[in-house]
Parts: sequence; C-alpha cells; structure tokens
Amino acid sequence: CFLPEGRRTDTYRWAIAQLEAFDADAVPEGADAALLARAATLAKQAAQGEGAPRGATRVLDLGAGTGGDLRYLVEAGLPAPLEVVAVEPNAFAWPSAREQARRVGLSVESGSDAGVGRAGTLAFVRDISEVPSGSVALVLTRRVLCSVEDPAGVLREVYRCLRPGGVFCFI
Repeated sequence: CFLPEGRRTDTYRWAIAQLEAFDADAVPEGADAALLARAATLAKQAAQGEGAPRGATRVLDLGAGTGGDLRYLVEAGLPAPLEVVAVEPNAFAWPSAREQARRVGLSVESGSDAGVGRAGTLAFVRDISEVPSGSVALVLTRRVLCSVEDPAGVLREVYRCLRPGGVFCFI
C-alpha cells in the first residue's frame, strides 16, 4: 500500500469517505474538464488503434474515492463496454462509489455472476498491484500523487498496468 502510515487508520478512512460523499455529484470543470476530455480522446484512439485488443475498454480509476469520476468516464465516449477498475484502498468509500456506478449505468461486480450494465462494469481493488500487467487502456487519477508515500512506486505500477499505446491522465 502506498499510503502514508497516518492515513491507514479506519477512523481517518471513514472520515475521508464521509467528506467525499458530500461532493459525489461534482462535475469536473475548467482545466480538469479540458484535461479529462483530452485524455478521453487519446484513450479512444488507443482503444481503437492497430493491435488494440477487442472487447471491453478497461479503465483504471486510481484513487477512485466515492466514484466522482465515474459519470465522466461513462460520458467520455470510450468504446463500450467499459470495464472500470476502481483502485481505492479506503473501503469506506466503496458504498458511495457503488451508488454512483449504478446511477451512471455501470453494474458493480460482486462475483463471477455479475452482469454488464448498460454502460459496462465496475470492480474494486484495494491496491494497484492487483491489476494485471498490460491490461489497461486508460489510467485516470486526480489528486492522488500528491498524497502517496511513494509517487515513483505508483508511477511504476501505472506503467506496468498500461497496455502499449495506453494513456495515463493525472491531475
């Protein structure tokens, strides 16, 4: 886990999840929106490019929190179906993210019998090391690299997860 020791307590994680839930419907604007739109354009090109695997477009939402970026990911026009992997070590944030996912048409995977929602699927992992190498078309992270103990380690993992031609968008 790349979190600093003080951010690993349940009390801290619960409090952060409660705070983030208040802003769960916020929409990116300004520079954030412009960067996200550019990342979506590049990710579409990567997902449809020569040698790109066919099937679901896998997106890694690194530091997914309460799911604030899920609506953007669904509306970005990436090739469907989406397979969003939410990396969020704070399990207290997962219930809000599940609700956000359902609102935007993503089914939440809860086992092998999970169906695909109209927009795709959402699955949770606690750590990026659980994501297979070379499996992701787009990695999106907002306000995460400034709060991890080992940013270089996180970047190594991001690039391990990206498939050739994949896009990393950090804000």
